Amino acid sequence: MSNSIVSVRNLEKSFQKGGEEIKVLQDVSLDVFAGDSISIVGQSGCGKSTLLQILGALDRPSSGELLMEGKDVFKFANYKIDAIRNQKVGFIFQFHHLLPDHDATGNVAMPLIIKGDSVQKARQKATEVLKKVGLSHRLKHKPGELSGGEQQRVAIARALVHKPQLILADEPTGNLDPQTATDIIELLMKLTAETEGALVIVTHDHGLADLCQRRFNLVMGQLEERR
Repeated sequence: MSNSIVSVRNLEKSFQKGGEEIKVLQDVSLDVFAGDSISIVGQSGCGKSTLLQILGALDRPSSGELLMEGKDVFKFANYKIDAIRNQKVGFIFQFHHLLPDHDATGNVAMPLIIKGDSVQKARQKATEVLKKVGLSHRLKHKPGELSGGEQQRVAIARALVHKPQLILADEPTGNLDPQTATDIIELLMKLTAETEGALVIVTHDHGLADLCQRRFNLVMGQLEERR
């Protein structure tokens, strides 16, 4: 639909393994709107992460469309796809991928510095977002000095610092205890709502998935909405 943040239409994704074609996604269609919180649950290896990577233009489908503002992103030149991804999408992963030699502020500021902001301006914006995720007392701490939950909050701040329209989270609580995991998901939903963006979470945890407004199962390569 034209007023969606992102849509996928008739996605198919296959891999070749040992001379055999493995179909991971089959005829998947989905509209993601501003204000959405969406969870996708499925067995390990069912294609959840692949679907998330296609939604974020990190991977290309074998066939089908990824639509933003009504245009198929994968028909653009690679440099334009990179620009769309950097401006409109924030990624959060199970493993935080924080830079070990940079403090929390430096990690969060990095996407802005890469985009071209001055270091001072980037660190100022990073500080503001870190305060929102409850880490005002950890601004100068390096990842090794933070707990798992605190590291994930830094990763969330990094994903949100450029105010993307679409947040994609791949098993973002996989290494956290149940209460911290719930706190992280609720924080993600709150911050995404503040920016009027959309959140799509891939998780194996049905309890966390149920916190989202729209819930899907990925079964045999096909997306099924749960009511």
